[in-house]
Amino acid sequence: MADEAVEIVLDSSENACVSKGALLTIDSPVRAFHDEKRRQHLVFSNSGAKTYQIVSSRNNWLTEKPRFTAFCNALDKPANNPVPAAFDQRVFVQSLYYREGMLMAFGHNEYWGRVSRFGPRDKLKDPEMARNCRFEVGANFGRECRYVGISSRLNKIAPDGAVEEVPGQDFASQMAMYPHVVYPAHKDSSSMGWIGYGTPTNIVRGFDPLHGRPDGNFYFLARANAGVPDLKAKRQPATAPDFQGQTRGLCLLQSKDPMDPRSWGIWNGHVTNPDFSQQSQNPYINKENSPCATITMPGDVRSIVYHRPSRHYVAIVQTSKQWGFITSQNLIVWSPMTKIIELDDVGAPLKGGVSYPSVIDHFGGNTREKNFDTVYSDKRSTYLYFRMNHPVYGHTMIGRKKISIRSSNEKW
Repeated sequence: MADEAVEIVLDSSENACVSKGALLTIDSPVRAFHDEKRRQHLVFSNSGAKTYQIVSSRNNWLTEKPRFTAFCNALDKPANNPVPAAFDQRVFVQSLYYREGMLMAFGHNEYWGRVSRFGPRDKLKDPEMARNCRFEVGANFGRECRYVGISSRLNKIAPDGAVEEVPGQDFASQMAMYPHVVYPAHKDSSSMGWIGYGTPTNIVRGFDPLHGRPDGNFYFLARANAGVPDLKAKRQPATAPDFQGQTRGLCLLQSKDPMDPRSWGIWNGHVTNPDFSQQSQNPYINKENSPCATITMPGDVRSIVYHRPSRHYVAIVQTSKQWGFITSQNLIVWSPMTKIIELDDVGAPLKGGVSYPSVIDHFGGNTREKNFDTVYSDKRSTYLYFRMNHPVYGHTMIGRKKISIRSSNEKW
């Protein structure tokens, strides 16, 4: 992959969604779905939790400089609701599932404990959250009390390809938000600075490892960050325990129907006899939920695809210095990481300015498979999409590189 040229798909400084002088800082992986009119939609969020989509045909996406129609504010909009019980403040769309004209969007939902990250602080209205949170200022500005959950919203696709929100939904119903995890985190927590469950991967179908047939299940991984109970200490001990039994790592969630937000269950930690009956819905209200079992990964995972020829899942891993891939037949036990490329080699001269790698095989979203969770071969229809820095501070770009997977030895 290192020898492939970087193609710039979108330059935010030239995008029609951005008014003159405004900035568009992309802050999510690129996700995709394929509708009945053979349009392929690429969806992403910005740092203000506004969601955009760019839409074109499959054949056009396979050209070097694809042309597309841009839709602004396509999905969730930041509500900035300061009431913790509503938990409807900033939703960054991270996962999509499309079926027959309807689109379920799953988001990394942040509650900052105030009206706006960049606005005046809001008094916490929930006594328990007020006890368990404290603001940090100065050099740590932005690392306030950040509770995170995974929310879902149902949308419909308009005839022109626009996404329209279905009215009357209960946005307070959250998935995978662990209750009463306190802030701040200790040294082993992610530097992202939030507490809870968030940053879900794309949704991928379950496949029979022997024959490679869909087994009727759907999965995604989500990151768990936990805190420690001692808010008075200025510095937390290096050996601080996991809070309420929740370890840091990736949680595996399973559903029989991704269009039903209440159908998702959490893995019980058993490899030979996995069970997903543990529910985690709106646990800020329901305190009976148990922690999720976690899978240890060598870095952040934001993209998973199923490689049909080898009958293996492939996950893209990002560390501070490189991207790599790992493989699995069951989404639980993963191979060691194999390096794909050093990050400084991806976007030179914008060294270090790439993130959010996501694999999309434009043949993988055909008329039968709408959600781009598979890759087929080395037909050169598969791309690694990513966010790139821009020469103008605050702007960003979506870049991509062609990749291929050879099933004989699973090398990229």
